[in-house]
Amino acid sequence: MRGLPAPMFRFTIRDVLWLMVAVGLCVGWFSESRAWERQRDVLLKRSDDLDEIQKMLGGDKALKDFVDSARSSNAKPPRPSSTIVPIKPKPTDRLKRTPQIRPQNEV
Repeated sequence: MRGLPAPMFRFTIRDVLWLMVAVGLCVGWFSESRAWERQRDVLLKRSDDLDEIQKMLGGDKALKDFVDSARSSNAKPPRPSSTIVPIKPKPTDRLKRTPQIRPQNEV
């Protein structure tokens, strides 16, 4: 078998594992970049929609007037209808011990 040439591609398991790591990183990076592009497109669409709504409402002046009126009204946020009070354990609860089960003596 001396006359046969040595195999051109000879890989070890370590080489294959490094290849898998490199391919995994590339695939992860690509899928993440596509997700960021989709998210950017959604945000740009929402921004365009908000610009249209702002134009329909009267532009920047109407928004500024609304914010100024909200700030000048000194309105406090509404109080909750019911107040939640934390329950504190009684000091005697710590003194109570659970009954201990004693093993019965074998006959």
